[in-house]
Amino acid sequence: MIKTISAEETYIIRQFVLREGVDLPFKFDGDFNEETIHLGAFKNEKLVGIASLMKTESNLLSFKNQYQLRGMATINEVRGLGFGSKIIDEVILQLKTMNIECVWCNAREIALDFYIKKGFEIIGNPFTVNQIGKHFVMYKKIPN
Repeated sequence: MIKTISAEETYIIRQFVLREGVDLPFKFDGDFNEETIHLGAFKNEKLVGIASLMKTESNLLSFKNQYQLRGMATINEVRGLGFGSKIIDEVILQLKTMNIECVWCNAREIALDFYIKKGFEIIGNPFTVNQIGKHFVMYKKIPN
């Protein structure tokens, strides 16, 4: 099940999955903005996956209404079981109801195949995030 959660509920997974061994913040600017949405995937009432949606534009894209997908992660024990895919499906559904044209993200190199399977495309050149590695800007047009 995917449902809306608070910013604070995302922190434990962000910290231990996305920031493990890395001295970078797991609390994001924009976490508490009115337009920000935090989603959680649950298995037997346990939070196993997260994603945050922030009203932020990429200068690589010409869409007027964009949201950025940030902090997307699933815990190791459920990786590959479809929870990430269900989160993306809910992201698209929610943004579609808000008449958002495009969702984009800074995807880690190891996540490229996942995002491509979900219909995202790479735009621009790869870049490196200090302490984490190579990333790609990826986007998906929200279907009408």
